[in-house]
Amino acid sequence: MRLSLSAAALLAICACGESDRPAARALPVEPIRWSDCDLGFQCGDVTVPIDYAHPNAGTLNVAVVRKTATDAAHRIGSLVLNPGGPGLSGVATLKVLAGIFPQPVRERFDLVSFDPRGTRASAKVDCGTDLAAFVAAAPIPPVGSDLLPVAPLYVEMGRACARVAGRVFPFVNTINTARDLDRIREALGDDKLTFLGVSYGTRLGSVYADLFPSRVRAIVLDGAIEPLAALDQQARDEARAAEDSLTRFLEACRLRPNCPLGPDPAAFYDALKAQLTRQPLPAPGGGDDHPVTAGDLEAATLAAVSVPVFFGSQYLDALAAAGQGIGASLRTLARGLFSDPDGPSEFDAYWTIICADEREHPSASATGSLARELEQQYPRVGGYAASYLVAGCADWPLPPAPIPLVRAHGAAPIVVIGTTGDPNTPYLWAQHLAHALESAVLVTRQGEGHTWFVSGFRNKCVNDLVAAYFVDLQVPANGTTCTASGSPG
Repeated sequence: MRLSLSAAALLAICACGESDRPAARALPVEPIRWSDCDLGFQCGDVTVPIDYAHPNAGTLNVAVVRKTATDAAHRIGSLVLNPGGPGLSGVATLKVLAGIFPQPVRERFDLVSFDPRGTRASAKVDCGTDLAAFVAAAPIPPVGSDLLPVAPLYVEMGRACARVAGRVFPFVNTINTARDLDRIREALGDDKLTFLGVSYGTRLGSVYADLFPSRVRAIVLDGAIEPLAALDQQARDEARAAEDSLTRFLEACRLRPNCPLGPDPAAFYDALKAQLTRQPLPAPGGGDDHPVTAGDLEAATLAAVSVPVFFGSQYLDALAAAGQGIGASLRTLARGLFSDPDGPSEFDAYWTIICADEREHPSASATGSLARELEQQYPRVGGYAASYLVAGCADWPLPPAPIPLVRAHGAAPIVVIGTTGDPNTPYLWAQHLAHALESAVLVTRQGEGHTWFVSGFRNKCVNDLVAAYFVDLQVPANGTTCTASGSPG
């Protein structure tokens, strides 16, 4: 059975570019039938082939949501958001974040997002994973072992996914989602795509532009995923960036009056990590019977430094509570690293997509050695990068459907935004992606947090550049810098 699934997965990713399009169009694209859902949004779906190599052999429905343009008389078209993850529900995310788009964009575009195949309302990959068990696992191997404590859990998860995830499972990858995105564009009635890809969404947008360069109107890629380096190098890059972000975060708290962590937040953090490593805190209860560990601390830390504007205060309070022996808030933040904005876990889809997209899957022992190496170099949060970016793919039950080097030859200008203090997608990756895409220009946001869209949405300089690009197709100069205060640099 596994052999036949593997063959099907390979067939799904072999055809690309122009050769893809006739087969995909064997299944007609119907306009979206919108209906009111909630909060002033409209919901619908788009039918896509499960397997683009055999488009009439089965379909799935991709859930779509929109917020209509506030200036309908001057509407330009639709702007499609992918908020990242991979695995985040675009439907849930847009309902939370539609209001942070620059005002001219909200006026002139219908804001649209979708649940990518394998997520939430679009044939979700649900393997029954106990998320708390994974975030609670220690971030480095025990003495005398080369295996992360989480490694057996990943083996079990992969087997469960292969057993229960259904016929869509082998076809959940970014190349197929990019093809789905083109059907969404057509179902929306837009001749060309206007798109904002955040974090993992930069990978989706890059692949779309590479497959369909003539259909690009305007694409912003914010918080780039590394386009070239293997998973282990990505973990090294992220470990360094996350450690640096945490150091700055703790120093900022030290300079505040009444920091919840006392006069030396860095010492507080180090002592708490040592304590949780020696003796985890009691399980939060309420159906969660996993003790709160250093793994929770590092997952919660990555969530907090990634989006300090939303989670910074909550994180400081959680650290202070953990110092008093109460770990429930720390567990909540740790789970949030792999959850949709309204709560449900994206964990199974997250690993399904990562392991499909990446060509190389380091072994479980190599991943354990990497975690130990990163913990030694970046002792506060570095070891967790191996669990976060690499560990799930060591024994994944399907072969990869790797993404080729993207160039987007012939595409309209693409704007790549990189944040200098991004702990999740390091600034270096934005530089690499802007270099890889032939028509890309790089805009730099000086500041902290993961992406402009989520952490820097109050930055007037970036907002104005993005609005002018989306609305009037004014392409910013390559190398443009916006300071943390929101002025041109």
